[in-house]
Amino acid sequence: MGQQSHVQWLPWNRGETMVHNGHLTATYPYAITPERQQQFYISDPIINFDNKVFAHKDLSLEFNQASDLKGLTYCLPLGYGGFEELRQMHEAGDIKVVTTDSIESCFKMLLHKRVHFIVEDGRVGRILLHKALGTNAEQITILDKTFNSRPGHLLISRNHPAAKTLRDRFNDHLKQLKQAGIIEQIINNSEQ
Repeated sequence: MGQQSHVQWLPWNRGETMVHNGHLTATYPYAITPERQQQFYISDPIINFDNKVFAHKDLSLEFNQASDLKGLTYCLPLGYGGFEELRQMHEAGDIKVVTTDSIESCFKMLLHKRVHFIVEDGRVGRILLHKALGTNAEQITILDKTFNSRPGHLLISRNHPAAKTLRDRFNDHLKQLKQAGIIEQIINNSEQ
């Protein structure tokens, strides 16, 4: 984009809040929610999240559809968009939801059987699982069936004076990078 960038790794909630409050220009990758659509200009999809169910091996959970999670407790970190199916199940009293400050906290609660499952992107989840639990990560299983797939986007606060221009320029360059196969290369390299 011909623009100098500085990239930081921040917890989801903090990154989103810092962009919203004008302390950062943009953050990525985030799923679209109705709240985010009101607060941010949202880019074209950057990456696809293939969200998987993570559970303790002792649970012997079989997952084919959201209703298989009925009666269980789900851990949702602050700043995560959550999932409409799980929100509806929670409102109906079919599942319990525990909110924590981070996905690492969720993995620790899962290890100690204080929650039954987490839903996280498979690629990201594997990395964070091992970061949070080290050798104890082997006690957690990632179920084969994908819970859902949804794209991740760049967010720019609607309060930023050049937000729409930045989003449009980002989308133009993203399209070029995708057509050249560079985005796919980056994703493939990150999995090695």
